[in-house]
Amino acid sequence: MTARLFSTKAALSYGWAKMIEHLNIFLPLCLLSWVASALQAAINRWHGPATLMRWLVAPILLVATVQLSIVWVRTILKVQNGRVPTRAELTHVDLTETFQYLLGSLLYGLVIVGGLLLLVVPGVLWAVKYCFTGFLIVDLGLDPLTAMRRSAELTRPARGQLFFFGLTLLGVNILGALVLRPLPPAVAEQV
Repeated sequence: MTARLFSTKAALSYGWAKMIEHLNIFLPLCLLSWVASALQAAINRWHGPATLMRWLVAPILLVATVQLSIVWVRTILKVQNGRVPTRAELTHVDLTETFQYLLGSLLYGLVIVGGLLLLVVPGVLWAVKYCFTGFLIVDLGLDPLTAMRRSAELTRPARGQLFFFGLTLLGVNILGALVLRPLPPAVAEQV
């Protein structure tokens, strides 16, 4: 029997408390993420004579989205370590780090897709095994392959717990999405 490495309930409580404590940082990041997602969706629906413009805007938005992901990771790491990130830390752009993070994200995604094609279970296992790749690239400046190997080492003792923690987070996100979902027209008319 293995020792319990962390509590899902304690991790969720800690994360919620830190988010509320630093709402002035996380709320703007959430709004920026929403805007980036809406822009990406608009570009994906963009048809017609402006196709050239679409091909010019899409790579810029991709780099901006990757940079926003790095800011999220950097912010989470700073807050977890008891620090409030400075404006300079939030706006700092390192193109090497951006490229490494993008490459790491692509490799992580390809590994998961490859695993899902191998009857789903390997994809789920590899998603958990390499889940800290992006954090390790930002936190320690590792290259993507080294970060994936290090993530595999770090997750080894807690993969089962991390899997169930991920399922819990998925459930929390689904509940949040249901709460924010617009009311059906028939119900909205009655309100």
